[in-house]
Amino acid sequence: RSTQYEAGVRWKFPAGQLVVNAFQITKPYFSFDANRDFTRVGQVRHRGVEASLNGHFGKRLQVLLGAVAMQPRVIDRLPGVGERPAGTPSLFARMDVNYRTDIFGGLTPIATLSYTGKRAVSSRPLATLGDRQLMVPGYATLDLGLRQSFKLGSVPMSFRLLVWNVFDAASWKVVAANTMMIEERRRLNLTVTADF
Repeated sequence: RSTQYEAGVRWKFPAGQLVVNAFQITKPYFSFDANRDFTRVGQVRHRGVEASLNGHFGKRLQVLLGAVAMQPRVIDRLPGVGERPAGTPSLFARMDVNYRTDIFGGLTPIATLSYTGKRAVSSRPLATLGDRQLMVPGYATLDLGLRQSFKLGSVPMSFRLLVWNVFDAASWKVVAANTMMIEERRRLNLTVTADF
């Protein structure tokens, strides 16, 4: 059984809107106990604030900002279980920016900057770390690209060229307690779509 409380405000202005919410979510937490058995080890409580800003600034610039700042905690936990749930950052933020130009009738440069805070790797504190949980440090990535709409005959089409993780930031994705994967490194993606 999960419980969620949420309250917020939304402010609409001529160019866009701002939304701010406060929340608390409580749900069962399953992980490895002191005997390394996968079982219910307590409850996880996410308490924090999320905010987003979406707007057009001038005729060409569009900005979308979003962030979640929270306190992820394991409560009512079994002995030998740490207070941080595995894989959950206390801060995540992202900014998307588009700027439409007159080049080729609307070529649009796009940029995305995102930040993921530090995350716990395991559910158990480790004696070698002074009875603290192993943590993956926070990291930031920047994506850059171009988007263009056009027609091939009478068929509306578009292409999107995107370089993910431009500076090739290296990090780990915590999939579950004691389970990690390498985060995506720098890569190039080209997408062409047609609307028939």
